[in-house]
Amino acid sequence: MKRILQLAFLAASFFIISNGGFAQTITPTGTLSALPTTYGTVSAEGTFTFTATALTGSTETVTISAPTGFEVSLTSGSGFGSSVTKNATANNIASTSIFVRVKATSTPATYSGNVTLSSASATTANVATTASVVSKKGLTITGATASNKIYNGTTAATVTASPTLNGVVGADVVSINAGATGIFVSANVGTGISVTSNYSLTGANAGN
Repeated sequence: MKRILQLAFLAASFFIISNGGFAQTITPTGTLSALPTTYGTVSAEGTFTFTATALTGSTETVTISAPTGFEVSLTSGSGFGSSVTKNATANNIASTSIFVRVKATSTPATYSGNVTLSSASATTANVATTASVVSKKGLTITGATASNKIYNGTTAATVTASPTLNGVVGADVVSINAGATGIFVSANVGTGISVTSNYSLTGANAGN
């Protein structure tokens, strides 16, 4: 009986050593630089790699999640989303590249935070992003014209026609305020004198 207990103890010890003797770890490598962009355009990509070892589940999933304003992918140039997953093979994940970028839909602001790598058995790992600025997008106006005038010594101009706003992103609600005025660059008599108008924007997304 004593011999049987000894053998059982040795078998249990071997099981613990072979399955629990190694810590379950997720190890990222590399750093992320700033990824500035303009509203409506995705930023350039940053990248880092990670490995996972001795995960409890043989095909355990590691979830990689982006902070607000960013998105992640396992493939450069495609497959981006708020999170992606990678499954282990025989309890491990070999070196895997993660691509990070600022989303095209991120409104003008400065974004930062941690990309998190988490699984059921390993401690969550973080990769910090560097503060990345999304700048406002410049729009253009076409179709506006200035009326001719009789010389009066001033640069005031009357802007006519219904201008068209170009470059609005997606379904953003932006329009041109009516009642714009203009200024001739010169008060002297001449033809083809340039005029600067003071159109302003309105709408829920005018600040983007």
